[in-house]
Amino acid sequence: MSIGTAIGIFGSQFNLPWLDPLTAIVVGILICKTAWDIFKGASHQLTDGFDHDILNSYKKSILQVKGVKGVKDLRPRSYGNNVVVDTVILVNPTLDIKDAHDISSKVEKKLMKENDIYDVHVHVEPS
Repeated sequence: MSIGTAIGIFGSQFNLPWLDPLTAIVVGILICKTAWDIFKGASHQLTDGFDHDILNSYKKSILQVKGVKGVKDLRPRSYGNNVVVDTVILVNPTLDIKDAHDISSKVEKKLMKENDIYDVHVHVEPS
């Protein structure tokens, strides 16, 4: 921005009056673009938006855990500088509660270890 202002001032010193409004327009466009980028990023984060590639890597990690038949729901979100994940996994309906709980614990540990996630909450549903 300062460079654009300096160009406008130098242009007026060298009798180029059209250079000042031109640099003002360019600087204004740069300010608007910067404001848009900040708004876009902030609104995405404030509405719990998340990168699809990272979301897919979380899903792949979950599906690698033995006993997980599928992922019904996966909701990661930013919590300050940390990531918190809520997920619903599908398991065999004939499992007893201890086995289902063990699977959910494995999912929690795997996500936290491999993806540096602060907290994971897993809900288990029969499939």
